[in-house]
Amino acid sequence: MALKKCRGREDKHRDTFVADLERLFDVAHHQALEQLIEAREFDVADFLRSQRKAGAGRVRRVHRVRREIEYRRRRVRAATKIKVVSRQLSGFSSSSAESPSKADPDFVVGLRPRTRAKASKEYLDMLDRTHTSVRKGAALFLTSQPSGSAENVTMSKSSLHRQRLRHREQFNESAYKSEIHSMGKLTLHWDEKILPDLVDSTKTCGRLPIIVCSGDKEKLIGCPKTVSTGSDEAKCVATAVQQFDLVDQIIGMGFDTTSSNTGCNNGVCTLLETVWFKKKLLWLACNHHVHEVVIGDVFHLLLGPNKGPTHSMFERLRKIWSELDHTIYQPLDNIDSEISREEFDSIVEFCNRQLQQMQPRDDYLKLLRLSLAFLGARHHEFGALGAVSDARFMGKCIISITAYMFRGQFQVSRSQLEGLKRLCLFIVRVYVRYWFMCPVPAQAPLNTLNFVKSIQAYPDQPINKKASAAIGRHLWYVSELLIMLALFDDRIPDQEKSRMVEALKTNPGKGWPAPRIPLSKNLTIEDIGRRNLCDFVTTASIAFFEVTGISQDFLSFDPSEWKLQASYTEGKSIVDGLQIVNDCAERGVGLIKECVTNPLVKDEEQLQALVKQIHSQREKLPTLNKKSEIVSFTS
Repeated sequence: MALKKCRGREDKHRDTFVADLERLFDVAHHQALEQLIEAREFDVADFLRSQRKAGAGRVRRVHRVRREIEYRRRRVRAATKIKVVSRQLSGFSSSSAESPSKADPDFVVGLRPRTRAKASKEYLDMLDRTHTSVRKGAALFLTSQPSGSAENVTMSKSSLHRQRLRHREQFNESAYKSEIHSMGKLTLHWDEKILPDLVDSTKTCGRLPIIVCSGDKEKLIGCPKTVSTGSDEAKCVATAVQQFDLVDQIIGMGFDTTSSNTGCNNGVCTLLETVWFKKKLLWLACNHHVHEVVIGDVFHLLLGPNKGPTHSMFERLRKIWSELDHTIYQPLDNIDSEISREEFDSIVEFCNRQLQQMQPRDDYLKLLRLSLAFLGARHHEFGALGAVSDARFMGKCIISITAYMFRGQFQVSRSQLEGLKRLCLFIVRVYVRYWFMCPVPAQAPLNTLNFVKSIQAYPDQPINKKASAAIGRHLWYVSELLIMLALFDDRIPDQEKSRMVEALKTNPGKGWPAPRIPLSKNLTIEDIGRRNLCDFVTTASIAFFEVTGISQDFLSFDPSEWKLQASYTEGKSIVDGLQIVNDCAERGVGLIKECVTNPLVKDEEQLQALVKQIHSQREKLPTLNKKSEIVSFTS
């Protein structure tokens, strides 16, 4: 009689054995994959990879691979025979040709084999850049062949697909890393976006583009999945940075001013400093995001909160936009009673100067042109209405001015019309100027202080109070640390810089500087508006030079002589290389959104290689507008 404790042992062993049957018993050489790649047996290597993955469970591909290998060998043998026969035939003279009776009746000249086409690297890059599918890419390749030669070329969608996979796998990671290491001091940027999952589009997941910048150079170092928590995002960012060995090069963090980033306990910035990098960094809050918070609060004050993703008034305008006469619009009435001639000339001069400069987006140009049209200083041709989503604050400014200028054809209530007018005046008189000056790092402290003073001097008191409260929560660039950026601002007089240097020695500070100035009963936004730049400098501000690695030698000279000092010029180049807006991360979000919503790959490794490759190519070829640039890129 079997023991009671052994009663289920046989069934347990049987179940374990059956479960193990589904696992691959890998008896291949431990370097089999590397040897196959060196022998250029890519199909067999792909098969080995698939069998080593869980869930393959089939060997049907073996026979197809073997058939392809045998077919390839037969073609090589046939091509060799044709070469031999061609050499033999070339030895005969046309005048001494044999008679038909002496010819070998079994000899048959074979057809010339078709050549297997190989797409160029530039062609494969452009297919990924334009998100062209494999089937369309193969058709474009064949139709681009010279007339009559397409019949002798073979290019199937499967072979092109394999070429694209190998091209992404061969992306030179070491060269990419070397390019980043040569960029010098770096600013680290990230931004999260909820997007469809790569494998199952019915599900969503967080994607976190991570980009490092120095001046006008930017490199995407990863776009991992996240679970939308500060700790997980910090881990993803730190992992990507450590993989590229960039911790020592990073001196600042660029981020949107959300609590998940700025939280004092579990914010991404806090965790990167204290847990992962264990070093102090500059907190470079996105200056555009700060200004978006201000205009967003003013918008909701004047036009009320939204009850959906778009404001009901703008949704109504979008529906009837095609029915309006776009040549009939009304600028601001009684402009002389609203804006002085001096202020009018200043706004027009600023907008015209910005229009002559290159702007990164078309809606920036549109806002400038609409501001001039609102003042009656420029004729504007209206086209498509554009985005009306509540998430796009630039779009809010554009559509608010548009709605007010079409007040003769677009019916709104009296209170809404008055709210639109007040909002447009604030946009044109205050907001536009400081928005377009946001990206310059050295000008950020003075611009922040002037923005506060302009808001406090604004005559519309409800807007004054609302905007003051909003900017009071985001005094990043007048903190004890970042106020030192103003030393490299050419607009600031030498006397003010001398007072800043003196305050650096005499005005006592406490501990490590906070990343922003917190308001309190003892320090109100009105107090901030009455200060000068030197009033924000303390002895703790010297930490700025420790974080950035800028030499302090130039401080011992008079500010009029700073430009002659090597330490100042080197420091200015470092400051100018900082990115204080998070636009690069937003571009990264747009890139990963294109790659996920219109997927060319279903594998995470391929996705990471794809986004890096496209991002690198966009840096070399920003647009596809000019033929000369495309030709120089492909040559």
